[in-house]
Amino acid sequence: MSDRRRLAKERVPDPYTTTTRKASSSKIVIEREKTTPFLVRVFCKAGEHHRIKDFDFDKSPVEDEVQLYAWKDTTLKELSMLLKQNHPEYERRDTKFSFRIIYQDNLRGRFIPKDIGAVLNSRKSPEEEKTLDEARFVIGDYLDVAIGHGPFTLSGRAGDSRAGGGKFRERRPSERGGFETMKRRNSERKAGFRDRK
Repeated sequence: MSDRRRLAKERVPDPYTTTTRKASSSKIVIEREKTTPFLVRVFCKAGEHHRIKDFDFDKSPVEDEVQLYAWKDTTLKELSMLLKQNHPEYERRDTKFSFRIIYQDNLRGRFIPKDIGAVLNSRKSPEEEKTLDEARFVIGDYLDVAIGHGPFTLSGRAGDSRAGGGKFRERRPSERGGFETMKRRNSERKAGFRDRK
């Protein structure tokens, strides 16, 4: 057997391949030393996401823009760390980063928002290891990041954000009470029910 046929049979991997996928998962793995990163236009806003009407084919909220370079396997956690390098005030322990992709719908001729996850400084979040590839980010898409401080939750789903951005709202004390609050509410309801008899 000739050397050429033997090499073809053994399927020798291309030594210049820079993108692979782990056999045990669908995560993409980039050899960053060999792969040029791409530009990501990130638009940050305190307390809420930008309104979708702020994005158009001839305009964007450039006053809030941060330009980062990333790879397809860059995680949301890594993006938040890059943002903190540019803005030290984001280092606060109670800071939350809510990420949203703004992509162009060519069929409808408009931009569409898509929530992809959040990163917390105070604790690990389920989405912080999500990569841009897993979020279906395409080079040329925008990232819109709402940044809040304190015990916040993010109100508004992706479907609600077409008219406006989801906002951080401060959790009321009753929402922080957990199980004890639920017990008290149930007892109050039962007492009210007895009073109406």
